[in-house]
Amino acid sequence: MSDCKMSRVSRELFDNIKSFLHYKLKAMIRIQSVNDLQLVLKWQDRVLECQSLIALKELNRKLYNQGIRHTIMMQGLFLFFEYFDNKIKLKSLHNLAEE
Repeated sequence: MSDCKMSRVSRELFDNIKSFLHYKLKAMIRIQSVNDLQLVLKWQDRVLECQSLIALKELNRKLYNQGIRHTIMMQGLFLFFEYFDNKIKLKSLHNLAEE
C-alpha cells in the first residue's frame, strides 16, 4: 500500500498507529547503556520515516526479533487497519463515536 493510495482517513489512522509505536519505543524500553540509547533513537527515527503499512510491519517484526517483545500487540492494530481500510468507508474519523 503506497502513500498515494491511502485515503485521508486511512492516512490519519496510519499516522496514529505509527505514533503509537513510536510512543511504545520511547516509553517501554529499558535503556542499559549509551549504545542502547543510540540504537533506540535509530529505531524511533525509522518508525517515523515509514510511509506504508508494509514498511511499518517489517520494522515491527525486526523490533520484535531484536528483543522488544511489547511490540507484539501491534499485530492487532495492523489487522484492524487492514480491515478498516478495506471494509469501512468513512470521510472522517470524527464519525466514529464512543457509545
